[in-house]
Amino acid sequence: MEIFVKILIYIHATAGTLALVSGPVAMLTRKGGPGHRLWGRLYFYGMTGVFATAVVVAVYKNLVFLLMIAFFSYYLVCSGYRALYLKKLSKGQKPAKIDWILNAVTIIFSFSLFIWGVNTYFFRHDSFGMTGMVFGALSLLFIYRNVKKLLFQPKDDFHWIYSHIMGMGGGYIATFTAFLVVNATFNSPLLVWLSPTVIGTPIIMYTNARLRRKYVLRKRLETVATKPSLVV
Repeated sequence: MEIFVKILIYIHATAGTLALVSGPVAMLTRKGGPGHRLWGRLYFYGMTGVFATAVVVAVYKNLVFLLMIAFFSYYLVCSGYRALYLKKLSKGQKPAKIDWILNAVTIIFSFSLFIWGVNTYFFRHDSFGMTGMVFGALSLLFIYRNVKKLLFQPKDDFHWIYSHIMGMGGGYIATFTAFLVVNATFNSPLLVWLSPTVIGTPIIMYTNARLRRKYVLRKRLETVATKPSLVV
């Protein structure tokens, strides 16, 4: 069994490397183009391999934290991927069963991750518990935002782009975090675990805010072009 676990770890590292490399390439290629789609799929497949191997190893070695983090990071990627299939929610499209299942399962693991962090930080007096609280809270926030879109029809036609960027970007932050944890030599594990999130999250928020302003302006110009009588 130990040999099998070692093989899984090698597969995990290979899949992680694929995700680590393909992620930035997908970000830098023309959005919606063949290159972006190709590298985006490679990134998704890499993260799928990371998730599958992490779950098996975590269960076998009873690594509770790794198991919960695996679900958290893969949820981000899956939500970003599923956003591409939910483009017409603003037009009355109904979500698929997989969307409800994805959120329901992740709620359990995210809440467990948050509780684990609270217990570790406040009752075991280990500062590393802060990592669980931060990731658990962020995951629950992501779920809330996504479920809200599934329950209530979004008003913004470009909602899916924001969800796609947030999910895929958040998943890459998780991938880069894992890379740092394995290779960094800092003495503070809390710094290693949280610094990519602290740096990456504002970048994602800025990108979405910039796109939102762009699309709002475009929509206004289209309205003026089709209804010139509205111009004062």
